[in-house]
Amino acid sequence: MASSALNLEAKQIHQDVATIIDDDPTINIGNANDVNDMARLGKKQEFKRNFSFLSTLGFICIYMATWEFVLVSLAIGLSNGGFAGLFWTFIGTVICYTPVVLSLAEMASMAPTAGGQYHWVSEFAPSECQRFLSYASGWMSTLGWFASTASSTFVCTTLIQSLVAVDNDEFAFPNWQYTLIMLAFLAITIVFNTWGAGSLPMIEIVSLIGHLVGFLVIIIPVWIMTPKTSASEVFTSFVSTSGWDIGTACLVTQVTVLYCNLGSDSIVHIAEEVNDASLTVPRVMSWAYYLNVLLGIVALITMLFCIGPLEAAIESESPYLQLFLNTGSTAVAYVLLIILFGLIFSGNITCLATASREVFAFSRDKGFPFSGWLSRMEKKRHVPFNAVEYSGI
Repeated sequence: MASSALNLEAKQIHQDVATIIDDDPTINIGNANDVNDMARLGKKQEFKRNFSFLSTLGFICIYMATWEFVLVSLAIGLSNGGFAGLFWTFIGTVICYTPVVLSLAEMASMAPTAGGQYHWVSEFAPSECQRFLSYASGWMSTLGWFASTASSTFVCTTLIQSLVAVDNDEFAFPNWQYTLIMLAFLAITIVFNTWGAGSLPMIEIVSLIGHLVGFLVIIIPVWIMTPKTSASEVFTSFVSTSGWDIGTACLVTQVTVLYCNLGSDSIVHIAEEVNDASLTVPRVMSWAYYLNVLLGIVALITMLFCIGPLEAAIESESPYLQLFLNTGSTAVAYVLLIILFGLIFSGNITCLATASREVFAFSRDKGFPFSGWLSRMEKKRHVPFNAVEYSGI
């Protein structure tokens, strides 16, 4: 009986493979596990499976960009908890967030689909509320990815402003210039995700190398060239200048700490482009999270020891710029800012890819208005152009 069942399953997989190849002989459908997963999920293979383990790892790492965002986005923690409050809130948050990542990885191993969370909600929610909860989850997830795309583009623009501010600390873009620069970044990102989509796996590998090498290039000069704050102040000095008590202030800080550690689930939304997705995706999700958390903790300790007096850091418009200028060299500050900008912009490319796949998948399941248009696939490149452009705009 068992042998008969296996033969039937193998026959069905063979038929699925033949059907897909007949529809499009240029498509890479992955291995038998991938074909079986897509058949079980009731989805047609429309993407090329051109992401390997290494490019998948790069995809998550450069989107999470934990150590990069530790430097550019944790300023609020300096006034809400001080050095010690920020450090211990970070440690507590990543420990508590780890089971969330592992749970998502387990669900990705069972259902490696571009839909991700809304699909899993549909699978595991009680039958009487599956439709409503799945629909709400799809909208919230999509809006979250839109917000992430906008916020990371905004961070890139602030880094451009910081490059100018190295020699002119009074400089600030007017709002209309901020908007135009952000639109320019979005336009470039859309080009990478449409006409340049075939190069995405290689871009992710290069980004992974930059993520690791850039970490060393930034951290080592900062440690060597800056004066240091005492360990007792870094690890035991809790300060709140925001008006909240220490406990509440640390909870406020936790929001930005989570922002630095989100994104290991980004790979879920390109699962239909990953070879052997049911195995590769969950493994890479967990390993990338551990790697980024480790680098993030080192970057945080570096920032806290090397940024200088707490009061000056709180008053600074861009504490990360103060950290780099604390090396005593404007040339070094320029180089470190350029590296940081390049890495975060690479993460923008990944972010838009993720958002567009979420839009495509949810539209494929008729979750959006104009779903037929949004889920249309560009046949030559196997990229949902409409979803990419909609997500970017």
